[in-house]
Formats: sequence, C-alpha cells, structure tokens
Amino acid sequence: MNINLLRIVKQMIDSDIDPRHFCSQIGLEFPDDMPRIEIFRVLVRVLGVKAKRKRTRKYNLNETVDLIRNAKKILVLTGAGISVSCGIPDFRSRNGLYAKLAVDFPELPDPQSMFCLKFFKSDPRPFFRFAKEIFPGNFAPSPSHNFIAQLEKNDKMKRLYSQNIDGLEKQAGIEKVIQCHGHFYTAHCLNNNCRTEYQISDLKKRIFESKVPHCDKLIFKPTNMEEEAFHEEILKLPPGDPKIEEIRTKFYQKEKEPCNAVIKPDIVFFGESLPSHFHRHMAMDQDDVDLLIVMGSSLKVGPVNDIPDAIDENVPRILINREPLPHMPEFESELLGNCDEIVEYISSKLGYDIGVTKKEFINFEWDKMCEESAQKLAEDIKKRETEKILSKTADVDPPAADVEKNSTKVSVETSNTGDSEETPSESQEPPEKKARTDCVPIEENPDRARTDCVPIEENPKNGVPENPEPNENPNERNAMDSDSDSESETDQPVVEVKLGEYIAAPSGFQTLFHGCELPLHRLIEDAEDSDSEEIQDDDGQVEDEGPGEDTNLSEGPTSEVQNEEKTENPSSLETES
Repeated sequence: MNINLLRIVKQMIDSDIDPRHFCSQIGLEFPDDMPRIEIFRVLVRVLGVKAKRKRTRKYNLNETVDLIRNAKKILVLTGAGISVSCGIPDFRSRNGLYAKLAVDFPELPDPQSMFCLKFFKSDPRPFFRFAKEIFPGNFAPSPSHNFIAQLEKNDKMKRLYSQNIDGLEKQAGIEKVIQCHGHFYTAHCLNNNCRTEYQISDLKKRIFESKVPHCDKLIFKPTNMEEEAFHEEILKLPPGDPKIEEIRTKFYQKEKEPCNAVIKPDIVFFGESLPSHFHRHMAMDQDDVDLLIVMGSSLKVGPVNDIPDAIDENVPRILINREPLPHMPEFESELLGNCDEIVEYISSKLGYDIGVTKKEFINFEWDKMCEESAQKLAEDIKKRETEKILSKTADVDPPAADVEKNSTKVSVETSNTGDSEETPSESQEPPEKKARTDCVPIEENPDRARTDCVPIEENPKNGVPENPEPNENPNERNAMDSDSDSESETDQPVVEVKLGEYIAAPSGFQTLFHGCELPLHRLIEDAEDSDSEEIQDDDGQVEDEGPGEDTNLSEGPTSEVQNEEKTENPSSLETES
C-alpha cells in the first residue's frame, strides 16, 4: 500500500475531515447515510497501490465441488453471462449488446451512450426504443439462477451481488440479493422537484410503442421572477411570524401544470451512484465470507469489481466464466465455459435440482482434445486457402457463358470488318491473367501472401479491415471483432469441448467445459508459468511450502498478453456504472 496515501487518509481521519468533497473531485459519489469510515475504506481501495492477490493453492474440479459443499457463507457475484441462455445478450462479446447497439442505433456517439445519464437527458429516444427488448417478464430464469437459488435454499449463501437489471434473480426466488445496478421494476421522474415514482407496468404501453414516457403529475411551476419575489417576501418577515405560513400556502396553491419531465427506470446509468444499500451491505458482508464465486462477468467496471479486493485474501475464490480474468486477483479454481453447463455439473454432484434434465458428464483427455483441435485447424486453414484460390480464379476467369458470348460477338465483328488477322480467342484473353495468377497465396505463409495480393484498407482506429473480402471466413472475422479478454488468434488451435464433457487443463486449477474457446497455447503457457513457480518453491526461493503455497502465474513474457483487458465498447443486463 502506498505509504503517502495512508498518511493522507490518516490525517483526514485525525482532523475529522469529511472525505466526500475530496471524493467528489475525483468522481466518487457516496450516499448521504454512508459512514465516513466506509468512505475512507473505499477511497483506500480505489487509490491504493496494492499488490495483486495471489492464489493460495490450486483446486481441481473435485476439490472445487467440495469447497462449495463445505462452505456456509458464500458470496456470489454475477454478471450478464448467467442470463445469456435466457435470450438476453451480454455486453462485450463479439455478438453482444454493444455490437448490436452500434448497428441498430447509428445515432449513438458510442454504444455505451445508451446507458449514459448525460446522453439520456439530452435524447432519451434511443433508450426507450431499445427498452422493450429487455423489458421484465419477457424472460425466464436460467439454470445458473436456479443454482444460486439452491445455494440460498441450502443455507450456503451469504448474499448475491448481481450486476444485472433483468430481475431474473427474484423470478428464481432468490431473496438475499443486492441489485447493484438497479432494476427495471420501478421508475422515477427526473424532475428533482417532483420525483414521482411509477411502477414499470404503468409505462409498459408507452415503452412498447417506443415512446418516451413523461411525468403527468400536476405540480406548481413558478417562474424565476415569482420564486425570487416569494423568497424576498419571506425574508422581510421575522422568523416564526405566522404570516410566513400564510404566504407559503398562497404561493403553492396557484394553478398547477403537468410536470412533463422524462421518467427514467431505476437502473444505474453511467454517471450515477450505486444504491446506498450496496455500500451498506458490502460493509457488513466483506468480513463474514468463507467463499467467493464469480459467475458470468468480465468485472471491468467499479465499484462492483472492488468486491474481490474487499474480502479477506485468505478466502478462496472460484471463477465460473467463459474466459479467465487476468486483470483481477487470482482465483483458486477457474471453471471455464458456459455457466449453465458448469453449474449443471456442480449440481449433479451436490444433488441440487436446477430444472434441467440430468446427464452424465465425461472426463475427456487433454492430449486427445489438443490433437483433434490441431487437426481441425489444419483442415480449416486448407479449406480457407482453397476457397481464396478459387475465388481469385473466378475473379480472373470470366464464366464460360460470357466467354462464348464474347467470342461470338467478336466473330461477328470480324466477319463484318473482314479482319481475319486476329482470332476471337486471342483477342479475348485477359491481359492480366498471368500477373494475377502469380499472386495466388502460397501455402507457407498464407496470411502474408493474402495481404500482399489483396491490399485491404484498415481502420486506423482499431486496425480491423473495414471491408472484408466476400469469401472471408466468418469465424476469422468474428475473432478480430471480438472484444473478449482473449486476443484474436485465428491460426492457433482453440479449445473445443463438447456438451456433457469436461477437460482438466494442465495448469491444475482450470477445468474446461462446453463454451470455452480459448487458444490452446494460452492454457499451456499458464501451466508452464505455474510449473516454473513450483520449481522455484522447491529450490527454496519461497519460504512457505506445501498445499497452502502461492502457485500463481509468473509474470513471464506471456503476462502482458494475459493481462490485456477487453476493449470497452451494461446486461441483461449488466449496466456497469
């Protein structure tokens, strides 16, 4: 921790200085009823230079299930990933909400503007055109929601902190839930002098008509001159004068008009503070947890992503997600794949009913999967190159019907002019055919050959070709457009796990399920880094040894790639504030 920061915070505490003003200057807002000491704690976490937490030990799949079986105070932190199977898109994946908004709402300066309070106040129309797609009641809870409900039913869960606004937690019967980013069940008028509350059912008709709902409550709207005259008249009277109440009553009994301010659902937009009960409950829960489970979230936006740092470092952590989170404190166990598939396996071991047909899971071999993935990649590359060669040949050689037609036309022209020196076939041969044929990509380096042969103008902003070739492999294109944590590596074999199978990765703490699409070499590098640390431990470079030692990833040449964060482009919605 930065010593100078601690000294400043200590001076503020000793001098009884309210930290709210300082926090507001750096963009942190807190509820009025939040204790000062909790504000200081958040301030230290946000500004402190704290070493990244290292995992205490590695847990394989069976040990991970035992962790959940024996825990009594599990803190669950969820994001959009647990609602994707319900039909609600997540935010940052290649086919997620931000990608869809960029296409459907071109008037947005940026996809995140849809959930920006400042933009909403200036133009709420895009939001309400979109709102009907995430309207509560249109979706049913997923197996992941039902799994969390079973944790609560079996007295294992301390509390659920959800970043989603879809309300599916309550539909699943979960009671101990904090909706960190608000919800869609109620709404409020944005006029601070009105703030009338509405049930979302009152606005349903207007929302489904893509109309902006306005507050219809009758309120008094004095002009600036009327307000100034009223206050001047009050100030002329001594405090406690009975005439003050008479003047006040007369002033507010004037004719009222509809408020007409925009009504905003009670979800937390960018630029708004989180609900006060989030901070209040987090202050109570952070020291009373025996296991943390993070499910379906990239944990890119605070202050919710401060939760893993807030709890004790000795509390084990489990990640259930499609991909690792290298920017976060390390997890003792990473179950990588679709959340529903993973919790189905865990539930089968714990005897939980999460509303799915039970199936037997098969432990597939890592080496066999690597062989199959490499073979499939080789076949895909060969197929892509064949398609490109055929495509270029088709572009160079005109169709046979056109050649015959052109030959006939030339023959007629030749007979009419009497010129027989040049045959039709000679006159119609494309002059550039030989040059274009020489540019066919060679197998040794297809990417380089393709770039040299067909120059593609790149977008200077992100380096992705703006106009892909018609025959470009869609998977390759999606990989480049993906804003997931994993880098785009189209010519590297990737993990492929079938439904009902799981694979123990060589790292010792990662188990792969269906839905995990990481490049194989990243998982291999994780294992190599982890093994190198174990060798260092055996050589006596680490004091503590045994099952509780730090077997974290070393900061080798791959750490820079592993810590690369997603491109910022909120879900089901995970309105990250």
